Amino acid sequence: MTQPQRLFPETLLPMGLFAAAVVTAVVTAAVVVAAAPTAPSTPKATPPIEIRLEDQTGVLPIVEVLASDPIPLLPMPGEALKGVPKNLGAGVLYGFLKRGGADGGLSLLVHRAGDGSERLILDANDNEDLTDDPPLAWEGAYGTGADGRPVLPHIRTTIAMACPGSAPVEVALVLRRFERERATTPGATGYAMANGILVTIDSYRQGRVTIGGRERPIALVPASLSGQGLFTHPSTALVIDLNDDGKLNGHPFRSTERFRIGAPFIIGKEAFQAKEVACDGRRLVLSTIDPAVAAQVAAQARMPSRPGSGPAPGEMAPEFALATIDGDTLRLRDYRGKVVLLDFWATWCGPCRAELPHVRRAFERYHDRGFEVVGISLDASVEPLKRYIAANGMTWPQIFQGRGAMTPLKQSYGVLTIPSTFLVDREGRIAASQLRGEQLHQAIETLLRGETRRSD
Repeated sequence: MTQPQRLFPETLLPMGLFAAAVVTAVVTAAVVVAAAPTAPSTPKATPPIEIRLEDQTGVLPIVEVLASDPIPLLPMPGEALKGVPKNLGAGVLYGFLKRGGADGGLSLLVHRAGDGSERLILDANDNEDLTDDPPLAWEGAYGTGADGRPVLPHIRTTIAMACPGSAPVEVALVLRRFERERATTPGATGYAMANGILVTIDSYRQGRVTIGGRERPIALVPASLSGQGLFTHPSTALVIDLNDDGKLNGHPFRSTERFRIGAPFIIGKEAFQAKEVACDGRRLVLSTIDPAVAAQVAAQARMPSRPGSGPAPGEMAPEFALATIDGDTLRLRDYRGKVVLLDFWATWCGPCRAELPHVRRAFERYHDRGFEVVGISLDASVEPLKRYIAANGMTWPQIFQGRGAMTPLKQSYGVLTIPSTFLVDREGRIAASQLRGEQLHQAIETLLRGETRRSD
């Protein structure tokens, strides 16, 4: 029988939860979906909720975006190998797929033949010998999808991960091939590595739970292959259908239905914590806790009230006065009377670079009518940033704090991933967020027309 991992003891220890929350706060957020009511003096004891979940693959419809871990490809293997296929000649590169467990991961080999075709050999049986593993062929080719984002060659495969007290857990993976010279689609060249593989977990668990008097779909979505336990990692996402549409929305920075099993969360007037999670993810136990305590832990962790959403439409945009790369001080309040796009991005971010043509076109089209763009760069070095800005005709101001992913302004706006944008109206309120492509243009046009009418 699979041994569950007890995440928290019978008595809630806020400081322990606080420590766990701080470690993984950048990944996702512990959230308060509704304002917590004043806790009753004698809370009614509620039995734990035991949930059975089934194996599923195909996580993209739930999360909407694929979070990937990069595997750089290098001339030498990452561990000592007992065997490598002979007569491969030139064009051999090695990678190391990191995985929780004592061994740390699995070796892989990519070989390009003389005709340009490639095959991948993964040490799936974990014997440090690549001669007894079948070669895998890439599917698809470099190109552009219907949404304008890069398409990369990919392989679907499975690996086994240890599960104490039970058989190993089979995990579905999607491996996507990335080579900067061949990924010519705008935006595909933004990855930090020049040659490698992007690894995405495609397995998750799904079941049903009764919360708030209604039975709802629920899912466990793993976030990392590292650590001891795929589904017991504190940043594993717990996704619950809260709007009763029968669907699970686990978007990492726009969803109000996504929580972490490593932190307490509040739904309506009830607060919960994950008490036990089986290492294979097929059994989950939730216990109820005092909503006031749950709210206090979330506040101590300094997490936003909604998961990664930052200020909501209608709220005032957080003020700031920060230096640009040109040495000027930029104050958001100085833009009152104009429509402003706050664009969190970085030169190493592929999706950011893919979105750049839309932002540049919007600036050129609407600037004379009172539209401004303020870039907030999450780069760590200023000189490469300056070269990229000059080469790509980005004439709007850029804030640079030199802290990379730890840029303080990113925390003020609850930004968990990039690109992340906030459209601010002329009164300084958030009008919309996370707009892309034509949606951005339509929102700008609507705001500018509305302001014109008010000025008449």
